[in-house]
Amino acid sequence: MKKVYLVLSICISITLLTSCTTEDIDDQSSLIGVWKLTSWTINTAIDLDNDGIASTEFSPGCLIDSDLTFMDDSNGTIFYSSSVSYSTRMEDGNMVFMTACTTDSERVPSLMSYTTSDSEIIINNDGVEFVLALNGNTLSMLVPNDFIAKDNETSETTVSQDVTYIYTRQ
Repeated sequence: MKKVYLVLSICISITLLTSCTTEDIDDQSSLIGVWKLTSWTINTAIDLDNDGIASTEFSPGCLIDSDLTFMDDSNGTIFYSSSVSYSTRMEDGNMVFMTACTTDSERVPSLMSYTTSDSEIIINNDGVEFVLALNGNTLSMLVPNDFIAKDNETSETTVSQDVTYIYTRQ
């Protein structure tokens, strides 16, 4: 009976240890491939499209063709399909947002290197590091103060927020 209890205890222990819910990245090959930008979020809701409804989650918009590509166990590319800028103006006491997209057919992906640590991917793009979190088939990349809107007349910053970019495996 003690042997049965011991075997049962070992089986339960192994099951508990191997069924962890955190998304550990033990094998970088699980990252290899293309991850397409599918949305982006900010912490404080804004009415970016001026429809009277403030939101924290947005479609890629001008960045629809942006992606991350992991080519091997330490190298990849990051591609932004447009350069986006935001401006604001006051209209009838409300802040109105304007979006400008610049798309250049000569845009090319930037090389990046990356390392993994537990459930994080750290990418280095031109000396700037970003931390990505893996959750199933999505990667989330937090970029501090990446949403900046400036007053149309004074060029003073009116809104500045961190952006989380959401990429989905293709």
